[in-house]
Amino acid sequence: MWQPTFTMPLPSKGYAPRWSLPARGLTAYPLPMSKMPINTYLRTALHLHTSGTMPISVFGDALPHAGIMYFFQTFSKAKLIDDFSQIPVFVEGKQIDDLSAIFTLAQTLTPRVYEASQHDRERLHVAGVFANNFTNHMYAIAADILKDTHIPFQVL
Repeated sequence: MWQPTFTMPLPSKGYAPRWSLPARGLTAYPLPMSKMPINTYLRTALHLHTSGTMPISVFGDALPHAGIMYFFQTFSKAKLIDDFSQIPVFVEGKQIDDLSAIFTLAQTLTPRVYEASQHDRERLHVAGVFANNFTNHMYAIAADILKDTHIPFQVL
């Protein structure tokens, strides 16, 4: 039976394990996309990226096992996230076995796992940017409206 090994295109060097779930036969390794050598080991590994807008085709035909695990969350160096349980993740796989393995890995982080195509992830990304940026802009306008009053912004 095929046991997936995950490689994640992360900005790090080397192949240090990122996640390891031996009981389920899952291990993830950080691997920069630009440095990805195509050899026998990597052809049998399951490769993932975490972009909401990058297509699965970025892996090409040389990597038969590939997928996407897109966390619908803004990440920054300033804010450490140690609990992924409330963050939705959207997944896609090249093959049904890939998708199943990605679901298994994602469910170890959050119960909020959804299958989403490239088209759906692009729309989700745009909707999220619009909702967050529009809301932030409206708060800025509201603060500006209240600045010449004695009403605290916190009442909103």
